[in-house]
Amino acid sequence: MTAQLLMSQDQVAADRDGWLKARHALITASDVPAILGLAPKSWKRSAFSVYREKTDPEPPGDDDDEILELGRYMEGWVAQRFARRHPELWVTEGGLYADADRPWLGCTFDRLAFEHSAVSPAEVAWPPQVVQCKTAGWRNPLHWGPPGTAHIPRYYRPQCLIELHVAGAERVWVPTMFHDTREVAVYLLTRDADAQDDIDWILGELDSFRARVEARNEPDIDWSAGTAEAITRRFGGQVDDRNVEVPWGLARRYRRAVAGADRAEERLGLAANLLRERLGTGRRAVDKDGVSLAVRSVSAPKRIDAGRLREEQPEIAARYTKAGKQIDKIVPSRGAWD
Repeated sequence: MTAQLLMSQDQVAADRDGWLKARHALITASDVPAILGLAPKSWKRSAFSVYREKTDPEPPGDDDDEILELGRYMEGWVAQRFARRHPELWVTEGGLYADADRPWLGCTFDRLAFEHSAVSPAEVAWPPQVVQCKTAGWRNPLHWGPPGTAHIPRYYRPQCLIELHVAGAERVWVPTMFHDTREVAVYLLTRDADAQDDIDWILGELDSFRARVEARNEPDIDWSAGTAEAITRRFGGQVDDRNVEVPWGLARRYRRAVAGADRAEERLGLAANLLRERLGTGRRAVDKDGVSLAVRSVSAPKRIDAGRLREEQPEIAARYTKAGKQIDKIVPSRGAWD
């Protein structure tokens, strides 16, 4: 069956708020890594935070950071480079689609590609090939394999596989621009037996998650920054100056976790100092296979003397001062570990 088009690529670009609202009613391919517990720390997303998003009456705001904005800005350029490299394909616009069998499951395709036997949209035959454009800081060999392979980061694979499923496609192309070299490397996932097994398993997990959302059965709280932000949003970032008694078991668990983190920090500091001694004046520490373990960074950053600026040029300081994003931390109390 053919996936259902909800918004064309032009409509998504012209009405981003409408796109966010439409996605809010769906579980999308970009939600999948978080639901599976595979999202990197920097994404600040988890199964708990996705659940909170989907059960909130209002869709989340458009809070892309600069890295996500840059990736979206570079998407068209990466797609052009891919199309130039694959003249056998007709690369056309994507859009927001819903799955034919699971109308609550959707994805926003960056681009769709068809064999060049068709010369106009009226003549193309579904299913297409999917093009998922990416950008990355550098080609970390732990995450990215040789171009032409299916070796992409584990957090991108389930997203691509769900796009493969929704499109009913046999191929997902993943052209990726690496910022350090400006290279565009193209990766390819195909619907082989392993991919189909993964798709079937992922769909089972998404069915279970969807059932949670429908039943308002909240996932367990986990350790992630995404869960922390979701809990903070629940209470609006408000802090009342009062004591709250916590159960003995939770107090004991927190104390043990803090003590364990202190010991882990000491072990990390020791290992780093041993690396520092071994590196000497070198920059990178690599293992026997040449895989980078750590990079030595030496800098003497320059900073604006904000105190002096406020004292000597208060109007200028006030004009260029803006409120930052709220930071909500749980900090161990002094003396609690004596």
